[in-house]
Amino acid sequence: MERLNGELSRLDRHVIGRPVSFFRDDLAASADELTEAISGRRILVIGGAGSIGFNTLRTIVHFQPA
Repeated sequence: MERLNGELSRLDRHVIGRPVSFFRDDLAASADELTEAISGRRILVIGGAGSIGFNTLRTIVHFQPA
């Protein structure tokens, strides 16, 4: 769950210029609510091939959708 605790890869840190994800605190604060909303459910994602969509999918996977 490294993406949820805000750890970034070396490349990510270099590109964005900060050591942790900008969204780390928001994800941590909403983790229970997101788990309840996503866990076990099917999710349709449109446009997940780009960088934003891909990273959104990587985050969603941690909440164990069906």
